[in-house]
Amino acid sequence: NKKSDIKKRLNNNKKLFSQGFVLKPQLGQKSEGVSIFHSYKEIPTDFRIRKPYFIEELIQPFDLFNEEFFEIRSMAVNGKYVGSMLFVSPKRPMRLVAEGRVEKIPKELEIRIKKETEAIIKAIDNYSCYRKV
Repeated sequence: NKKSDIKKRLNNNKKLFSQGFVLKPQLGQKSEGVSIFHSYKEIPTDFRIRKPYFIEELIQPFDLFNEEFFEIRSMAVNGKYVGSMLFVSPKRPMRLVAEGRVEKIPKELEIRIKKETEAIIKAIDNYSCYRKV
């Protein structure tokens, strides 16, 4: 909840955050409130945490889209995989409406996404059958 908490987490996990880190609000959408830093020193002095945040490892993009950032959204309806979308943006956080684009997912990647989505659906189904409704 405080900037000093961020520093403590970074110091306790130096290897994990060696490439940088991402601060994401626990609640939100469309990359709103997401900040990316390569070191603690990059955080502006006036940076304030007003709501609970996650701190995540910064995963560097690979050359799939010439070092642009990308996001894959997989969709299921009634427990069945129905497809996925690939968004690409030159900037992060992604502002897809203003500067992003949709790309066709390579067939071999689409097959993997479907398989992983079905595994997640199965895990959710298995979990929810043990929960009391």
